[in-house]
Amino acid sequence: MKKFITFFALLFFCVSAHSHKVSMNRNFRTAYKKNFPELYSKDPECLGSYFKIFEKYLTKTPVIFEAGGFDGSDTVRFASEFPDGLIITFEPNPDSFEKLKNRVQGFDNVWANQLAVNNVNGEVLFYVCHGTYGKDPSFAGASSVLKPTKNMEIHYMGPRIKVLCVKLDDWCAENRVDYIDFMWLDLEGLELRVLKGALEILKSVKIIYTETNMFMFRKGTVQYHELKSFLIKHGFKEVVHWFTPGLQGNAIFVREEIFEDFIK
Repeated sequence: MKKFITFFALLFFCVSAHSHKVSMNRNFRTAYKKNFPELYSKDPECLGSYFKIFEKYLTKTPVIFEAGGFDGSDTVRFASEFPDGLIITFEPNPDSFEKLKNRVQGFDNVWANQLAVNNVNGEVLFYVCHGTYGKDPSFAGASSVLKPTKNMEIHYMGPRIKVLCVKLDDWCAENRVDYIDFMWLDLEGLELRVLKGALEILKSVKIIYTETNMFMFRKGTVQYHELKSFLIKHGFKEVVHWFTPGLQGNAIFVREEIFEDFIK
């Protein structure tokens, strides 16, 4: 009998076989090492130190926008780190949103919304991911409004549901959100569409933490270099990119003026 290896087992193999890489801006690394020697010695890749590094630019009362809130794990971290700030989180998957709501109970600085964010307003099809053959709901964090590519369909099986989505600019205008300091984007390849629907509010954003993709997991998955080019065009500088070649990663982009001030 032919044996099948699930995509997620294959992904684990690939991550293990290909060393995790870090691309850090040279001037940023120099300033990080000089200005935060203790942090640098413990965390030279800046994996957990970015809030400490940029906190003076965020102040103690930042507006943080989280797209892809999933089960609320990161939401709670933001809410705890900035108790006087406002954390706006979007999560369209009803099951995940219920977990998020339960997890953020007791935090009065979280504004949770059961919505998808996109470059259009209205109802869209949402592909809930339950892993290969659709048997494991623990993979729901890989759900997306983007349809899986033909080769990846079997690995993103699960319910298909309709969810409401909004353009961020329209939602901010309607809800009187005048600015966002920090964006956290975990959107399974939809990041560029979301940013194109947020060109006004993007002008106020100081720091962006975003997922990156170097593989076409879904139809329309924005590739890393396209996303990077867009952000550079809109006044951002990449300071660090953690990634596994040919697969996925995460990157931090900051406003050019913040970058220049930091490296002084």
